[in-house]
Amino acid sequence: MCARCQYRSPLNLPLCPTRTGKFDERFRITLPNRDVRWVRVHGFPMRNPAGKIWRLVGTAQDITEQKQAEDQVVKNLEIAESARAEADALRKATLSLTQDLHMAEVQGEHSGSIDKLEKVFRSSPTPFTITTLREGRFVDVNAAFERRYGYSRAEVLGRTVHELHIWCDPADRLFMTEQLRQGVAVRNRITWLRTKSGEIKLTVYSADRIHFDGQPCVLAVSEDLPDLDSRKAN
Repeated sequence: MCARCQYRSPLNLPLCPTRTGKFDERFRITLPNRDVRWVRVHGFPMRNPAGKIWRLVGTAQDITEQKQAEDQVVKNLEIAESARAEADALRKATLSLTQDLHMAEVQGEHSGSIDKLEKVFRSSPTPFTITTLREGRFVDVNAAFERRYGYSRAEVLGRTVHELHIWCDPADRLFMTEQLRQGVAVRNRITWLRTKSGEIKLTVYSADRIHFDGQPCVLAVSEDLPDLDSRKAN
């Protein structure tokens, strides 16, 4: 307790007046029913004719909801920072894999580039997919996709995203394909995707247009996002 904490409230809580005697404190209390509440007390001193403080006058306000809201803001900021870091990692992973694909094309699909591409695609802990640009037909998926969405590779190859109802809002995929047709890479977009079990996942994804097996395709990478608010996607 600091040297100035010589005054106590009726609740027997220490108060720390400023040099002027005014105080403004926030603290936690436990009620007889064991409920924990946050309280703010603020006020000013009353002095006797000699100028000494003989009484403190002030108010106490229950700020439990305000404190909980402040704590939630801090938590949301931490979640948002974590999501930003994950999204950045996704972006880098997509760029790396896309560069490998372009390199393979330029080099006439030399075995070294293809082997590197295959290794990155298969071993990545992040879901990767290759779908045709026009139809959304699955050309390939990695093991991480199988784990996240519940489909086996054999179940999705040759089928379209529309048949599987993966995109909760088809307009989001339409936006992605329009961007890619215009030569614009898609980065860190948020949408809702549906798993095999029907679970809806808030997802951040990035996508690039590539040429694969002689046709324009979409290389996409996706990852879960913390569910901050089910109505705030994009």
